[in-house]
Amino acid sequence: MKKNKKYIIGLLFLIVCSVLGIQLAKTPQIKKLIQIKVVKVKGTDRLTKEDVSKIFQNQNWFFLNEKEIEEKMKEEFPFIKNIKLQRLFVNEVRLLVLEREPFAVLKTNKGKYIIDDEGFVLKYYKLENEKYPVVIYKDKKINPEKVSALMDIYTKVSKFYKPPVKFVVNGRKISCITGDDKIFVFDFLNYKKELEKFQVFAKKVNINQYKYMDFSFDSMVVSRR
Repeated sequence: MKKNKKYIIGLLFLIVCSVLGIQLAKTPQIKKLIQIKVVKVKGTDRLTKEDVSKIFQNQNWFFLNEKEIEEKMKEEFPFIKNIKLQRLFVNEVRLLVLEREPFAVLKTNKGKYIIDDEGFVLKYYKLENEKYPVVIYKDKKINPEKVSALMDIYTKVSKFYKPPVKFVVNGRKISCITGDDKIFVFDFLNYKKELEKFQVFAKKVNINQYKYMDFSFDSMVVSRR
């Protein structure tokens, strides 16, 4: 009984202290002492001082909601792919930013855009002397999973041959054209297994004698030069 009484008293004491602490933190004097004064940014130079000030205006170091700030910044600044907020000393935080990087030039019936590996349109990049692979996209809507598949295909193919310079996406069919004019075809729904088949083929066969290889069939279709 005495133990329960001590437990209840201790719990009430903690609750009272918490409430008093919250109220105290809201007073102008204390609020000024614990507000965010220093924000260190790592990973990008696109954020201006004004951008950062706007986000952290009136923020309290002790009651800072990291997830809320991270989501707000990703929404406010489209070039941010991922971000991590770290608390350092009192009044000081650090932002670790991962920027979206260009992957390809997307061509649709609506226009021409630079996209990253998630299919996100990077409006702040100019279409000038771009050295990225071209994606002819014939579907009505951009499917981020398909763009991720293109990135995977690009990486795997580049290990064996000249990097792809062009992709054609039409429904489930993905055609990959390399820098030495070879054509590889994959089925989007099975491309991972087909990439495994491609890698086995590339290691065993002298591919220089082939021009066209379709891995989307159970029995691979090939065409010589």
